[in-house]
Amino acid sequence: MRAEQWDEFFVYQAGWGKSAREFVYRHTDLYRAENVLELGCGTGVITREIAERTEGKVVAVDINKEFLGIAGRRVKEKNVEFLEMDAHSLDFPDRTFDRIYFANFLLWARVPDKVFSEIARTLKPSGYLGILSEPDYGGRVDYPCEGIWERVVLKLKEEGANPFIGRRLRELCRNHGFEVKLDALQGMFAPEEIQRCYEFEAEFAGIPEKELEIARKAVNQRIAFLIMPVIYGYGWRRED
Repeated sequence: MRAEQWDEFFVYQAGWGKSAREFVYRHTDLYRAENVLELGCGTGVITREIAERTEGKVVAVDINKEFLGIAGRRVKEKNVEFLEMDAHSLDFPDRTFDRIYFANFLLWARVPDKVFSEIARTLKPSGYLGILSEPDYGGRVDYPCEGIWERVVLKLKEEGANPFIGRRLRELCRNHGFEVKLDALQGMFAPEEIQRCYEFEAEFAGIPEKELEIARKAVNQRIAFLIMPVIYGYGWRRED
């Protein structure tokens, strides 16, 4: 998909987990943060939300120049700086940030353990890690359109993503010295929302017409069923 299409999807996707993000913001005390890092900020949809909830400095990083261009046009808050940077190798000193957040990012990380090593390195000892949302496609349920799920998972793998990363979040946190409080949104989509979701996925994964026809028929009959688990929560340094 083009950057503009991804942006449209990111805006749509952000609607799924707003209540989860507000939970994380509260429990990580974002409002009092002084130095905030957002990993994989994409087109700045979540960045703007973060910046509106703190007077502290917000640094948002991504490796995609086109996404960052859109983000710069979207987010006008003076406390935000966008940087082109790989989260596997952050160009910041140790213990720089008191809050680090990410949303729907880790599934795209080539080496999640390396990203978590960088989080542990750049987060202050008293800081918080905020997991705003991370999907686990392995827990997704599609009916009667299982073929679409299979194509999306295959495409994600082909693009280097890990569609099952959600279930590893507790393990990753523990392995890198964090205690963590996790929960999950078991989002059940209304039929019209299922249609919207499949439109994006058809563009992304090249869904065959026969599978799309099954989806359209199920949506029109209002029997289509789609559940997508989204993991969220927050972490803090473990005292061993």
